[in-house]
Amino acid sequence: MSKPEKMKPGDRLGELMDFFDGYDTAVYTCEDDGYDYLENGEYCVETDNPHGEDHLIIDIYRDESTLWYGDWSAQYQNTPKGMLHMKEDIGAFLDGRMYIAVVTEGDAWVCSITVGSGRVEKGALIRRISEYLKSAGVEEWVKRIRADGAEVTCLWWDEDRNDHFRIRPGEMA
Repeated sequence: MSKPEKMKPGDRLGELMDFFDGYDTAVYTCEDDGYDYLENGEYCVETDNPHGEDHLIIDIYRDESTLWYGDWSAQYQNTPKGMLHMKEDIGAFLDGRMYIAVVTEGDAWVCSITVGSGRVEKGALIRRISEYLKSAGVEEWVKRIRADGAEVTCLWWDEDRNDHFRIRPGEMA
């Protein structure tokens, strides 16, 4: 089986700049203040959110790209397939077909997951969070949330749509 074709950081940058046409976007390199974590030939793309304060940030490394928004991040392979997956996720987020659910319990961050839905459905989201935590091997968080509850913040690109609710003790299966 052959290895997937890798894309160079500059090629990924070019595709993303076309993708963000019409948005206020800045590109940074290791030569810019605060971006010394990047190596030569790597990039950070920051896209301003016209609907709020959080920016969409993409670090383009040699071997992968990382997409950031608030407390959530995802890694994508530097292959054409990985680039397509990242662009699909960005498009769904910008178009309001996906949001990010951030779960906290007290002062502790529990997890952040993406939800491919145009609206928040509390019961389905609680089940998804439970399944995610179990699949990640952190069943102790499921037990704690069952006992103590947790907070869920749903983040949209259009921050006017952001939502927040509490998982009550006993509400998570």
